Parts: sequence; structure tokens; C-alpha cells
Amino acid sequence: MVFRILIVSLLLLFNSNLLAQFDNINVRQISPESGYSFKAIRIIKQDLTGYMWFGTDQGLIRYDSRNSEWFISSLNDSLGLPGSDIQSIAVDDNNLVWISTENGLCFFDRELQNFRKVPVKYEDGTPLESEINNITIDENNNLWFSDNNYFGLFDRETKQFNRINVNHPTRIIK
Repeated sequence: MVFRILIVSLLLLFNSNLLAQFDNINVRQISPESGYSFKAIRIIKQDLTGYMWFGTDQGLIRYDSRNSEWFISSLNDSLGLPGSDIQSIAVDDNNLVWISTENGLCFFDRELQNFRKVPVKYEDGTPLESEINNITIDENNNLWFSDNNYFGLFDRETKQFNRINVNHPTRIIK
């Protein structure tokens, strides 16, 4: 019985110390006074420069610890986001920020401060059947994509998405 009381006392002591550590957390609002109109942030990535990138269903936000900039798609802007429904964000070793949207793939051109659309096709030359759902970068700086039907490696030179069939993962489509 004494052992149980000792255990319970120790647990209460440690838990109160742990909870006390959370009293000093400060949260700072980074959105404008009026706020943003999106419902949720889907993905958060930090680039090699330190910028934070937030993907939402209504655009992309870049935050630099002082200011935030909201990028949305515009049909008349060839150097803007291809779409505002951000699916995925990845940052490669060259500090290129890759963004997939419901209307295609792009990367952020830091020098020109705009987006460069990247037309993607499958390795057989046919257009993608669906949006790119996810982008990831491996240790060799390769871009890996997935869409609703396939995953595979993106060839930056040919702009081809070399698929691996999800139903037959050991077979690469060529």
C-alpha cells in the first residue's frame, strides 16, 4: 500500500512539473488583422532560407518571421500559381520550392519572385490523369510524385513522370 502511494505521489509530482513547463509558451498571430478566409492549413514546409510555406485550399502563404504573403491563382497570370488548392509542397537541395495544385505543378523562382509552371506528362507522353497528390525529395535530390493511380520518379530534364504501377509495385512502366 505504501508503495502505491509513493508511485501515485511521484506521478503527480512529475506531471505537475511537466505541466508547469507549458505555462511559458507564447503564440503569435501571423495572419493579417482581418485573418485569412481558408478553413485549414494542409501542409507546412520550411525552405533552406528559413521561409515557412503554408499550403491551403485557397492558396499559398510565405512567412519570413515578420511578414506573410498570400499567393492565389489567377487565370490571367501566367507567372502565378496554376491553382489555389495546394496539394503538396517540397523543397529540394537547390532551395527550389515545388508546389502541386489541382491544376498542375510549379516551383517558386526566387530571382523573379514568381511561379514557373512545369508541364508534366507520363513517360509515354500522355498527360497526367489526375493531380499530383504528393511530392517528396530523396537524399539524391530526386523528386518523387504520386497521383491517384501511380507513384514514381520525376525526370526534371524531360518533364516526365516515370510511373510505378500501384497495383504491381515491382513493375516500372516504360
